[in-house]
Amino acid sequence: MDLKIFVENVNYYCNLRGVSATAACLNAGLSRTFLTDVKNKQTNPRLSSLSSLADYFGVTVSELLSETGPHPLQASDLTEQEQELVSAYRAANDQARGMVDFALEPFKEKKNARNAAG
Repeated sequence: MDLKIFVENVNYYCNLRGVSATAACLNAGLSRTFLTDVKNKQTNPRLSSLSSLADYFGVTVSELLSETGPHPLQASDLTEQEQELVSAYRAANDQARGMVDFALEPFKEKKNARNAAG
């Protein structure tokens, strides 16, 4: 596993989601210094840590480790309504984003249940 590529991919997904690496790690149930520790070669990530980050980003562990890099959605792949939602979310303050995240929780639970079953 190339840790440099892993860190680059995590940073890519953080940028895509509009969160810091620290926030992503905390939201995935990892320490606030997890990514820095990996980057500085102070620790090797465990499979459970990789899985937690992958679940948080909605990708596979394989995608996080991919040497070819993530395969992002292009704006042209989104409907006009999806593009508006992304723009509105990115422009929202923390409180508004929190409300959206809360509203999406039931969908995340269903996705996690499907992933565990499949």
